[in-house]
Amino acid sequence: MDKRTEAYLFYEKYKAKPISSWKGATKKQRFKCEAMLDGNQCGCIFENSYSKLIVFFNRWRKKLEGHDLYGVMCPTHRKAFAKSRTKYAYYENMSNFGLVKLALKNRGKGKIYKHCNDNVHYLEMLRRKNEDGLTLIDLINEHLGARRLRPELQHYTLDDWRAYLKMKKFFNKSEWKRLDSHTQMLCHRQGYMPQLTKEFFSTSLIFESHTHAVIHCASYAELVFAKVLDELRLDYKAHPEWPFWFKNESYKCKADFIIILNGKVVMVEIWMLRKDLISKADLSDELLQNYLQRRKYKELKIKECAESAYDIFINVEARILRNDGLEAYLIEIKKILKSLNIKNIECISPSLFTDVEKLLFKLKILDVEELISYAKLNNFHYFTQFDNHLEKSIRKNPELQNKLERALAKEFNRVPNSRFFVDPPVADIILFVSARKELHSKEAYMTAHSNGQLPDGFMGNPIAKYPELKNWRQLWGEPLLVSYTEAKQIVSNLQIKGKTDFTRRRVKVKKSLDKNDPDFELLKIRANPGNHISGGYDEFTTWDEFTGDTDAIKQKCRKIELKQFLDIIQGGELMEITNQLTSLSFSSPTELRKILGEKASDALAYLKNAAFIDLILFGKTNKHIKDLNILVSYVPESAYVTENEWQKQRKVHIAYRLFPSKLGRHVISGEEVSWSKVKGILKKKSDNRTPIGEWFLSNLKLLEQLTNTEPVTYFV
Repeated sequence: MDKRTEAYLFYEKYKAKPISSWKGATKKQRFKCEAMLDGNQCGCIFENSYSKLIVFFNRWRKKLEGHDLYGVMCPTHRKAFAKSRTKYAYYENMSNFGLVKLALKNRGKGKIYKHCNDNVHYLEMLRRKNEDGLTLIDLINEHLGARRLRPELQHYTLDDWRAYLKMKKFFNKSEWKRLDSHTQMLCHRQGYMPQLTKEFFSTSLIFESHTHAVIHCASYAELVFAKVLDELRLDYKAHPEWPFWFKNESYKCKADFIIILNGKVVMVEIWMLRKDLISKADLSDELLQNYLQRRKYKELKIKECAESAYDIFINVEARILRNDGLEAYLIEIKKILKSLNIKNIECISPSLFTDVEKLLFKLKILDVEELISYAKLNNFHYFTQFDNHLEKSIRKNPELQNKLERALAKEFNRVPNSRFFVDPPVADIILFVSARKELHSKEAYMTAHSNGQLPDGFMGNPIAKYPELKNWRQLWGEPLLVSYTEAKQIVSNLQIKGKTDFTRRRVKVKKSLDKNDPDFELLKIRANPGNHISGGYDEFTTWDEFTGDTDAIKQKCRKIELKQFLDIIQGGELMEITNQLTSLSFSSPTELRKILGEKASDALAYLKNAAFIDLILFGKTNKHIKDLNILVSYVPESAYVTENEWQKQRKVHIAYRLFPSKLGRHVISGEEVSWSKVKGILKKKSDNRTPIGEWFLSNLKLLEQLTNTEPVTYFV
């Protein structure tokens, strides 16, 4: 680009005119700073090149966001301009409305700075507050429906947190953290989390007594007994310690309850089972047998400390609740309390317990119909909407969970959720999917699962569920892919004849998926084994090698070999040709022709040095050199004085065999002459001979080397 054009284009784009003329321009130009700062033009003169000013201009424009940069600036003025127009100054001069409008314009684009342009924008919005103490960030979050920080949480008591969790009904602490992590963090800081974890997120059964104490029960039998004591307003405590402990245990044994009744200490032990209350099938249970032995030992220890630890001891059998139900268990408790002369036991009835607790007490023998009635009463379409304890208990029983989910789906006319079912055998999934061609793709299967078109229990991604499933092909009924070596063996056993035969037979068996078809083994091989891009084998070279077609391989090797012979022969170099041919096994020109092939043999016959090649290979030739000028230049006259002498010399000197034996037939074309006439013709040629061609001399030298003969002096 010439200087005039460069100056014109620079002025058009950047509106800056160099002071120095373009005619005498050098690499650097003199420019006038035309930047305006606070209404004043700088006007200073500075030198720089066009290329550097373009770089500076683009860099300044990126830094000074929100400003139109008109013209170029000198290095000194640029710093002052940039300081007065930084992002901080730009956002500081904006109104609250402008800042919020800009943030709403970028809504959803900035994840780091919460809808703001950048960190400077975010900090400026965080700095500005209204009369209520809310920042612009709080206001925009309220506008977008986001949850702002709640200052009242800082003053929450334990009861406030209990009320909060009862209202929210989080399934577990993970769900609490996911839905409202800020409140969980504050609860941790205030030190209430351990107690709330025991009350709301532990597996123990918990209720609040009339004295607002939290009672932790280890079983439903304990829960029923504790609620009865609480209803009677008795003075009791849960899990007091006994003055003894078992061997190999560092803590003392505990009773279930202690009751202070008329100044007497009543110790209550609720036993899990008694030997006469268990079935014959449970007698072989090792866990139950260990418990019975532990109970026997504990009863002995309790008797030993009878005078020091308690006044009255009560045994309660929890097995009654499980075997006979809540009413029978309450009758047993009434008998025990009546023996203690406790009044008002008539108030003890199943009405003390909620519907959920009644269901929990008989969950082992619970009928699905009762759970359906509970769901209809509360309009619960899913059992996950049940009470937390009831839901967790249902989850522990996969068979009950399966039946309940099917019944709820039928009752409320919805698609059942397969994740609550018992996982079907993988063979059933393969049998179902393989028989339906419309499901033979990952997308089609998942779409059918989403639409509820698959049987109950079928999951959306069985590959992730069953470790024996390695890929989706197995669902379609196709076997796993094998290695290249195994694939070659399969193709060889099935006698595949090539790519066409392989493709045709594989497509046919893939349509039928008949496992009794011998070609079913082809599905273990990749569909296109020779295409490395689309998932073929890296070891694949040719179809003939892959299918093991020896005849085709031999034919191809033969073609390659014939091409090599032809290329070497057409090169015409005697040394290369003889080295190649001497390595072959043959005993006659006919056998050599079979080895070389027609094209290479014909090319060999038309070479100038064909006679030399025959002499080296066979010691004789019928492709004689008939140029008499070469003969008289190379062979001395004494060698062909007579015809007999010429025959003798040809036998002694191998190089003489390059020329015809019967010279009388070749000195004159188409006519046989006497030897005296031959000598006369050769004499004339000798008198007028010309220099021998270089090709003859070079080939003759190689002939002498290869045949280990002494060089013959020839005439020049």
